[in-house]
Amino acid sequence: MKTKVLLLVLALLLIASVSSFATGIGLQGGMDFLGNPYASGLALSFKLDDLPMMFGLGWNFSGGVAIGATADWWFYNENLTGIIDYYLGLGLFGGFSTDGAGSFWLGPRGVAGLQIFVLDPLEIFIEVDPYLALLPSPKPGVQGAVGFRFWF
Repeated sequence: MKTKVLLLVLALLLIASVSSFATGIGLQGGMDFLGNPYASGLALSFKLDDLPMMFGLGWNFSGGVAIGATADWWFYNENLTGIIDYYLGLGLFGGFSTDGAGSFWLGPRGVAGLQIFVLDPLEIFIEVDPYLALLPSPKPGVQGAVGFRFWF
């Protein structure tokens, strides 16, 4: 079972990375500040050329395999000062895990981040993402992430 899930994750990452090179792709590490173990781990972040959304596909292998996805609409993405920009947005998240309970989660989230464009096309970012898991039961949380993206 674990091998099949791992192969599925790798296939999804390959599909996502091939279709997203038109604009931006990166890697981030995140953690949940309120202790949700499935909201921590690594994620691929990407923006497709024609959509005003930032997407993420994450995974975590602690106590089973957890796979999650995010879709965020950045309604503000402006220069703060010099090489530092900020972004604010709203989005959705969802995911599932292969732990004994076979848990899943789904809900809205916010996103607030700082971007530093060190070299063209490299961006380093840090963000905070408050969320509200609505399914399977209401539970608030706050996730943070640090990562990089290359823009093409």
